[in-house]
Amino acid sequence: MKVCVSAVAGGLDAQVDPRFGRCPYFLIVDSETMKFEAVPNTASRSMSGAGIHDLERALQLLNHFNVPPFVCINMYDINRKNAERIIEFCEKNKVEVAGEIPFVPNVTEAMVAGKTIIEYSPKNIVSQKVETVWKTVLSALNEE
Repeated sequence: MKVCVSAVAGGLDAQVDPRFGRCPYFLIVDSETMKFEAVPNTASRSMSGAGIHDLERALQLLNHFNVPPFVCINMYDINRKNAERIIEFCEKNKVEVAGEIPFVPNVTEAMVAGKTIIEYSPKNIVSQKVETVWKTVLSALNEE
């Protein structure tokens, strides 16, 4: 199965970049052979906010490499109108929205502590949402 990983550099040893739309590289990795292709993200230094345009570019990339797309809307409650536009776009383009994660300050605290939110605060709403997203994606990929 092929997966797309947002990365800070163009190799398998690169750190994952949490900013999918603004990451410097997309790594398209065949999980069975570990062969990969590093694709530079031409919008990594874009000055405007991430949104539909980034999603369109990401879908083009994923479709080109035959990688099934899933969307998770991070901090959806910060800009609900933008979140609604993303959901409408996904419905129109038959892309599954695997989840919506609210803004919670504990996430920053977890990062400062060098932990994932699930390690830092397992009962936190964000931890629960992340686990739900993971289970949704894993379930869908196991069906293929």
